[in-house]
This record gives sequence, C-alpha cells and structure tokens, in this order.
Amino acid sequence: MRLLLAVTATSLALGACGSTGAPSAKATIGPSSDQVVAGAQSASPSEGATSEQGFAAATAEEVARALRKAMRKVDSFRVAGPVTVDGYQHQLDAVVHRDGRCVGTMTYIGQYAEGVADLRQIGDHAWIRYERGLLEDLSGEEVDKDTADLWSHQELSDDVSACGGTDILRQVSEMSDDELSSFRLGRPSRVPAGEVVRIERRAPFGAREVMSVALERPHRLLRIETFGGSTDMGVSVDLTDFGVEVDVSPPPPDLVVDLPDDEGLVPA
Repeated sequence: MRLLLAVTATSLALGACGSTGAPSAKATIGPSSDQVVAGAQSASPSEGATSEQGFAAATAEEVARALRKAMRKVDSFRVAGPVTVDGYQHQLDAVVHRDGRCVGTMTYIGQYAEGVADLRQIGDHAWIRYERGLLEDLSGEEVDKDTADLWSHQELSDDVSACGGTDILRQVSEMSDDELSSFRLGRPSRVPAGEVVRIERRAPFGAREVMSVALERPHRLLRIETFGGSTDMGVSVDLTDFGVEVDVSPPPPDLVVDLPDDEGLVPA
C-alpha cells in the first residue's frame, strides 16, 4: 500500500504541472478533436471585439486583452498535449470545468514506464488510478490485482488542479492590466483548431511562455506552451471542445485509499 501512495503523490504533481453542486454532464476521453472557432465579426481592436483582419494587426497588449475577455466566458474545455517533468514526457488528455471538476488520463511514454493513469477531481478532492503494469514500472515491485484496482485520494489546495486545465483558465482569465502589457507579439501561426496570433512573455525561472490566440472571434486560447529556463519542465497543450460537458463522480468508497496529508503532493 505504501508504494501505491508514494507513486500517487508523484503523479498528482505531474497533473498539477499541466498549469499552470455543479450540474452533471458527459465527456469521452481520448485524442483531441479539431475545433473551429466561430467566424469573425467586424469591430475595433479593443478587448474581444476585433475583425479577423484588424486582430492580425493588433498589438500584443490588445491581443492579450481580447484573450482575457474571451476566456472569462469559458466554463469548460478539453486540454491535451505533452507535459514534461524532470526531462520525462507524459501525455495529458482531460476535460476540465471552471468549478474544479476534471476527468482524464496521464499517459506515461516509455522512458522509464509505460501505461495510463486515470485522473479525477471534484473541487479540492483528487483521485488517481494506474494500470497494473504502469504501477509495477513506477514502483519497481510486483503488484497484485486488488492493489492495482485502487484509487488514491488526496485533498488538494485551492490553487492546484490534478488535470492542469483549471490552472490555465485561472491564469489567463485573471490576468491583471499590468500583465497584459508584459507580452510581446510573436509570428502568426496555425494550430489544429485554426489560425492563431501568438503572444509571449517570460515565465518564472526564466522560462518562455507562448500563448496561441484564435485569430477569429471569440479570441480564445487554443494552445499554451512553456519551455526553457532553469527547470526540466515544459508544457505544450491544446485547448479544444469549449463548452464540453464534464461528468465526473468519486470512485466507489471501497476502492479508495487516502494519501496522508503530511505526505504532500511530492513524497519526502
């Protein structure tokens, strides 16, 4: 049991790195689908009200202001892409809601372990469960089926998301006016969901953060990337399926073990 708790603590930290009484709903977890943002409307280059042509010529601050306004109206979306921690890459795929619900997977890709971990979160309660082979890879020990069927649970602080997406939503929709002026304009580009305007800034530890903002209205965040700096951590995730329904419930109580509060997200 101890090995399950220790492995869980580390993996919950991986999910959190994707960051940066609600109605029930449904979603299917799997590869991201392309999502086309609604067509452009004519307007001036102010917050959230620019034509496609005008937005392409907007300043970095105007783009950031329009992004903030658009993301304040977003309640849910799918977030998917690679998350790199300590030089190892994992693939996140989850649907998240502004109210703290999320459900998804973290796939470990071969460097030292292979397999899928299931993630769930409701408010400040998070659960994670591993495929049996993945748990054995991570622990270096044989694991019986009963242990592999268990979900590990921990209460998280208010600013931590097991799936990462709510951290991204909070970060972007709560940007201050001073933060808006910290961006510089990058080159126009394209992501699977459509054409984008890129803005970038320096993130903590000297990292570079790039946000790809939809060229067409609404000017939502379609990709966020963080890389470089003094850490071996990085994120490159796409946001799609805005408005997706998020259906998540706690695992059966008899299949849940609690991660000790004093162990934290990362075991000592």
